[in-house]
Amino acid sequence: MLSVLTENPIRVEKLFQIQDVNACGIWAIKMFKNGIHREVVMDNHIPCLNGAPCFSKANGNELWVIILEKAWAKLHGSYERIEAGFAHEVMRDLTGAPSYDFEIDQEGLFEKLLHYDSKNFIMAASAGSTEASAATLEELGLVALHSYGILGCAVVRDQYGEEIRLVQLRNPWGDFEWNGDWGDKSDLWTTELKRIVGFVDDASDGSFWMSWKDLCFYFSRI
Repeated sequence: MLSVLTENPIRVEKLFQIQDVNACGIWAIKMFKNGIHREVVMDNHIPCLNGAPCFSKANGNELWVIILEKAWAKLHGSYERIEAGFAHEVMRDLTGAPSYDFEIDQEGLFEKLLHYDSKNFIMAASAGSTEASAATLEELGLVALHSYGILGCAVVRDQYGEEIRLVQLRNPWGDFEWNGDWGDKSDLWTTELKRIVGFVDDASDGSFWMSWKDLCFYFSRI
């Protein structure tokens, strides 16, 4: 969920009670557990194997992801205990705000997403136990039992005038993207539609668009 938080960097900055590197190597991170504010104080020792961090990896010389992961692990007792979980619970504990979990077939859910997107809410979708198998998901560029950030929603008309509901998602891995309809390489895109939704040609950054219909088939929860 950290990749979704970074859409508004101030959300990440607020987690750090100490924002500058200090000689003592001490960090203080502000988190919430079951609605209760907790300050996690820790050192800067990171578990490594063969010269590299054992768990999350840094982007260049950035350390904030590794530091937040260690704070999250300390809050829960170990790295093993944070290996999996529900996205909405992580959102609640990182922001202190209420969070909600919706079944994908809930009536009117897309309209809710449009409203939430206009309010700049943090959102995610989970590819889990659906009608599609894990192997099928992988062939389509999706990962089973995996959470994707929702970056935006749009309602457009294709070249035939048919209304299409689209959702933009991002794989937090930064690669391995959906390769079906409305994906980066899809022939359904026109120059005008790309302009309307702010499409970036084959950015290979983990972000992609897909139809709401496909999302409802391959994903299980929002």
